[in-house]
Amino acid sequence: MHRSKDKEIKLFINKKTYIINKHLTLIQACSYLGIEIPRFCYHEKLTIAGNCRMCLLEVSRNERGVSVPKPVASCAIPALEGMHIHNNTVMVKKARESVLEFLLINHPLDCPICDQGGECDLQDQTMIFGNDRGRFYENKRSLVDKYCGPLIKTIMTRCIHCTRCVRFGSEIAGVNFLGTTGRGYNTEISSYINQLSFSEISGNVIDLCPVGALTSKPYAFAARSWELKSVESIDVLDSIGSNIRIDVRGSEIMRILPRLNESLNEDWITDKTRFFYDGLKVQKLQTPLIKLKNNFIMCSWSTVFLWLSLKIKLLKNKVLEINGIVSNLSDNETIITLKDFLNIKGSSNFYIQDYNHINFDFRQNFLLNISLLEIEKLDFVILVGLNPRLELPLLNLRFRKSVKYNKSLIVSLGFSYPLTYNYLSLGSNIINLIQILEGTSMLCKVFLKSKNRILAFGNVLSKRLDVDNLLNVFKTMFLKLKLNNCLNFINNYQGSINCLELGFSNPINHYIRKNKKLKLFFLCGIDDSMFIKKNKEKNLYIYIGSTGNNISDICDIILPACNIVEKQGHFINIEGRVQKTKFIKLPLGLSRTDWKIFISFLCFSLIKPNSRILKPRINRLLEISPIYKKIFYNLFIKYNLKIKKDKIVYIYNSNILSPFLNYYASDVISKSSYLLAITSKHFIKNKNFIYN
Repeated sequence: MHRSKDKEIKLFINKKTYIINKHLTLIQACSYLGIEIPRFCYHEKLTIAGNCRMCLLEVSRNERGVSVPKPVASCAIPALEGMHIHNNTVMVKKARESVLEFLLINHPLDCPICDQGGECDLQDQTMIFGNDRGRFYENKRSLVDKYCGPLIKTIMTRCIHCTRCVRFGSEIAGVNFLGTTGRGYNTEISSYINQLSFSEISGNVIDLCPVGALTSKPYAFAARSWELKSVESIDVLDSIGSNIRIDVRGSEIMRILPRLNESLNEDWITDKTRFFYDGLKVQKLQTPLIKLKNNFIMCSWSTVFLWLSLKIKLLKNKVLEINGIVSNLSDNETIITLKDFLNIKGSSNFYIQDYNHINFDFRQNFLLNISLLEIEKLDFVILVGLNPRLELPLLNLRFRKSVKYNKSLIVSLGFSYPLTYNYLSLGSNIINLIQILEGTSMLCKVFLKSKNRILAFGNVLSKRLDVDNLLNVFKTMFLKLKLNNCLNFINNYQGSINCLELGFSNPINHYIRKNKKLKLFFLCGIDDSMFIKKNKEKNLYIYIGSTGNNISDICDIILPACNIVEKQGHFINIEGRVQKTKFIKLPLGLSRTDWKIFISFLCFSLIKPNSRILKPRINRLLEISPIYKKIFYNLFIKYNLKIKKDKIVYIYNSNILSPFLNYYASDVISKSSYLLAITSKHFIKNKNFIYN
């Protein structure tokens, strides 16, 4: 790529000449050139504080040719043309030794029992840049530990006042739950009020803290960093598909940390993603079970396949109807294998737990039509039945950036909930939205003057019977205004997007038909038993999943499947990006991968599988959708819709009410987690939110 000379400057570092881009600070320029500069308070995603003074450099000649007599903080000084910088002089080394000696005055000597050991910036930099002995023999200061909820452990005597946690709360999370109190010797990080204001991404302060002042409560005294094996994977609990790192010791998951991905989750992950792993061990299914006389009996795979084959043959005389239902966390391999399995059995009754009435013939109806990076550049956003803070907290961070840096106007319809930014509520009547698009509202001028605007609707709107009519009205008006990619559906789960991409979108509500056929249900990991209660007939229910729940107790057969860390699977995120989960550990007991269970049953039943179900799963997926051809790349396919004129469209004049979601218990895995259950209890009790 050709660079413009107007955007470049010449810089001298340690008597070597470098050419860098403009508008960089000295610490950014050194990091770009691979020169290590120690730091505590500086972070790429936070504003510059300059209070740790660890990143000191010597400037022998500035842009005016004048030497600076004292070391300067490289995080706060911009790189200018012709600067001469030194990183290894005697003055710089002595200054860093003095800074570290000052920071260690009140720091306790508890490295052997600190959970930050092995990953502590203060420990590492003291070994490299510090002196070999100290001169302080007075008593150290002690502080009272603060309560920061059930997930964050605090030991405030270790705090060096880098203020990373304070800046993260006020700048990124938008919730002021920490601040600096006192002056001089009495300075400490504390909360301004006793009641903790919750944030769905508060666990990121654990990664930000350079010392052991803020650590993970569940991880306390559990393992050391050198004992862990790290595996890179993705998060499947929401539709963002955050890049994560899973640390494992033996066969046990010890912690989950974020991986840097600027286009998806940046440096952050949600608290649910960070602490859901203990839910994988609760009620873990390891052996096939058959219910006889209201009691479950353990058996082998061959026994359960034989019993199921005989049951199907007996029920065929009574005209059996076979159905399959997948959950919101199902991967593409499971979905397509279950569909092929049903087709071999002569059935096409495939259903999805998270139902909607959207026309999935067009990919733009169920994917985000702009990238997550472009959301930060918006200046007008209409949220319809969507609560981004509780549904997709990382998407809410993008909206907050657009408000903070681009002065975006956020208009909501259908919910009234304190977000981490200011927004305008229009109530819950759908007519208020149509008035904006028709030109009869006061917001029409703002909507037309804005350059980048979108209308984002959530699952509440997609469950309406008139959603297609609403979408046609919106598309017609956007076509008249010559606006592209304005309409965006924000789906909460990647499993739902997987089904829509593969062309399967039959909701559970639509399958209940009053006929005399007995029904056989294959339930893949679902946790909603409402549809079983609605159907009063005696049917045969087969549960295939990794975790026992309220629906597995009702079923007649339980087949243990691998959970998301015991198998590999492809998922499609909200942008249409195909990502793959990694194999973390071996499955427990007799658990098998979901899609392998169906193939094994066909082979055991002496039914000749067709060529489609025996193909490698990725090849089978490629036959259905071209989106799998380029893994880890964003694919947007745009369609030009031609809407007939003079067509009467009926819209129900009803309110849109976004339900209050319990963010920490929204799927089968998070509902099984003890850590998230405690957090959910605090979340429900907390009603006072502070935001800026």
